[in-house]
Amino acid sequence: MCHMTIRHTITRNGIYYVRFRLPGNKYFRKSLETDSHTQAQLFMSFASPEILLVQRGNHPSGSLR
Repeated sequence: MCHMTIRHTITRNGIYYVRFRLPGNKYFRKSLETDSHTQAQLFMSFASPEILLVQRGNHPSGSLR
């Protein structure tokens, strides 16, 4: 079964990770703790707008946890 790629994610050993560039040429990477393409896609549908704000430096919290 062929899945389309999910923006801002990578897979390592079958586990999905979110990965994107932060301001200042640093990277953020965190495990989504799932091997399910559907679950990763659902999580990223909520996270993608926040990622864009962080990349632009407009995120209200000012930092990631």
